[in-house]
Amino acid sequence: MLRNPPGPLTSPCKAIHVKSEEVVTLAEAEEPAIIVWELRVCSLQVAYEVAFVPNEDGVAADIVKPKELLQATDGIVSGEYSCKAAGKLQCTFRNEKAWFKWRLCACRAEVKR
Repeated sequence: MLRNPPGPLTSPCKAIHVKSEEVVTLAEAEEPAIIVWELRVCSLQVAYEVAFVPNEDGVAADIVKPKELLQATDGIVSGEYSCKAAGKLQCTFRNEKAWFKWRLCACRAEVKR
């Protein structure tokens, strides 16, 4: 996830092989904080949605980034979320265009206080 100039994140990336659907925990916050995230698909396209799941009830309360199609040519997609309680930021990757071929996605996030 190289950027020029460098982005705000320094944590290592997670590589995800998406055959149909994969849910990935990007980061977990133990208290109110700001979570910065980045993700990309390495070839072709994948649908994705970023959501924050609070620890209290475990139900996805806030959709940070609604379902959208991400193209490899889009490069790195990033954002930040200000959580008001402890919980985890999750990304759901969906391979909606080719069920017999997997997609390689990369993602990472950091909790900033």
